[in-house]
Amino acid sequence: KKFIWFGYEPQHQTVVIGPVGLSSHSRGTAPEALEHGGFSIVLKKGKPARHRYRARPFMGPALTKEQPKLSAMWRDSVN
Repeated sequence: KKFIWFGYEPQHQTVVIGPVGLSSHSRGTAPEALEHGGFSIVLKKGKPARHRYRARPFMGPALTKEQPKLSAMWRDSVN
């Protein structure tokens, strides 16, 4: 929970919600792989290695849980 952040842009009245990058030792699509399943490149002993992730959805369920709490102004802005 503490690594899901959001940012509000007042000029366009938009919000972006997503995971915070935690490690400079990995690259690829780990957040997407965790949400939907798939592969990401990680460094093991300084060498790139392909790692397979099973789907562990976190953003979709978080949105579903929090959506009723969103103000009426934002309700139609989130899909």
